[in-house]
Amino acid sequence: MDIGKEKIVGNASSSITNLDDSLSRLTSHQADSFIKAFHENTLPLIKKIKFMLNLWLCSECRHYVRSYKNTIRLSLDGLRAANPVEKVPVKLLQIIINIQKTNKREVI
Repeated sequence: MDIGKEKIVGNASSSITNLDDSLSRLTSHQADSFIKAFHENTLPLIKKIKFMLNLWLCSECRHYVRSYKNTIRLSLDGLRAANPVEKVPVKLLQIIINIQKTNKREVI
């Protein structure tokens, strides 16, 4: 999948119109938009089938889509694993504010 080519061919969901067309004719932004639409299952059925055929024939494309899905999965896992911020003790906040005030006076 040669995304480096910058040929503009319309919006991503309508870019692949012939069986001979492939993601190599899309800019990187269009390819990303197209794969996002594929991932979100918003492509028209014919385009989805053509793209799935392309994935079956192109190992580089399969790798790219797999990486795309893994990135989404890892991002979502990271959000789920994030611990909520604990309540900061008032005394600690007062110490931080006092230090900042002291530092500002020293700079002036």
